[in-house]
Amino acid sequence: MVFGLPNNTVYRTSLSDRLPVAVVGPAPIGIDVEPPAVPLVRGGTLDLVVHVARGADVKGKVRLGFPFKPTGIAAQTDVDVADGADTGSFTVSAKADAPLREWDVVVTGLLRGRDARDDGGALVCSRPVRLQVIEPLVEMTVAKTSAEIGTTARLVGTLTRPPRFAGKAQLTVRGLPTGVTADDVEVTAEATEVVVPIRIDATATPGKHDTILFEIAVPFGERTILHRMPPTQLRIDRPLQTAAVRTAKDAP
Repeated sequence: MVFGLPNNTVYRTSLSDRLPVAVVGPAPIGIDVEPPAVPLVRGGTLDLVVHVARGADVKGKVRLGFPFKPTGIAAQTDVDVADGADTGSFTVSAKADAPLREWDVVVTGLLRGRDARDDGGALVCSRPVRLQVIEPLVEMTVAKTSAEIGTTARLVGTLTRPPRFAGKAQLTVRGLPTGVTADDVEVTAEATEVVVPIRIDATATPGKHDTILFEIAVPFGERTILHRMPPTQLRIDRPLQTAAVRTAKDAP
């Protein structure tokens, strides 16, 4: 019942064989989560859309929480819905070894006052929604690559098993450093390899960049499921001619 320092040490406890319950007036806010229209794939992400209903003249931002994170599932710590807004979203992701099963998850809402310490006296919870984790519909490994500043290169992804979707998926390269650009490409269900050209201009920073990854929006009925492939490395080198000139200038 009472906590303190250090590490939330318990100073006072109470044991009971009954749970006190009180009926009170309506809460000033309500939280409702849209059931996900698509499953969450291992290694992928999904946005849970949250609707906030406010009572008459209820003001202040609402802090959304995700109190229960199933095994292998990660989510943001909290999300703020601004004063006057009625919609927010929670991004959840699944690890590569997340259990393949369904989970019931909820989102909480805390009404905040103008003062950050004012919780408005209202913590509410949504009804549970079902979150299903499934195997990826496409899997690939992306080879490391290197290129000089001022040139073009290719990122090559090799599919490790036949894709399990119909139609065409949209691939976007994420994590590219400043000065490096790439266009989106399509991935068909018959593909065994995907090649993405990249452009490296004069502003690119030389060195190793380890955050390059393929993000693929795979069709699933009338919607798409977002997949993220394991990251790869792009090494950017200075032009050999520039390096040779610098060496000559430094020579005695």
